[in-house]
Amino acid sequence: MNDDLLKVLTQFHREVVIPDIREIVDSRLDARLAPMREEMLSSFDGLYKRFDRLDSEVQSLKAAVNRLEARVADVERRLLAVEERLTSVERRLTSVEAKLEAVALRDELTELKERIAVVEHRLEEIQQSRS
Repeated sequence: MNDDLLKVLTQFHREVVIPDIREIVDSRLDARLAPMREEMLSSFDGLYKRFDRLDSEVQSLKAAVNRLEARVADVERRLLAVEERLTSVERRLTSVEAKLEAVALRDELTELKERIAVVEHRLEEIQQSRS
């Protein structure tokens, strides 16, 4: 009968006492852990809000970088166009300078011819006056 009593007590302990003890311990732990759990959850909520704010800031920064990249690309294209126009102007300026040099040389040559003509005329006058 001792074995039977032990079996009955063990079964009673397993089926009644242990569940009751677990329920008591769990309720006390829940009472103690509830404020901690709430604090943790509110901390997580704060972190989620910060992550949301950071995520939206990152998205804004990405959009701003994309806009800047587009503007830089536009400025580069415009700069290339200006460089091409400058090259064209330099070529035209070189051509104009060459023409100006040619005109200046012609003017100088014309002036020299006129001076030679004047000198030759004086020589003729001098020769005629001597003869």
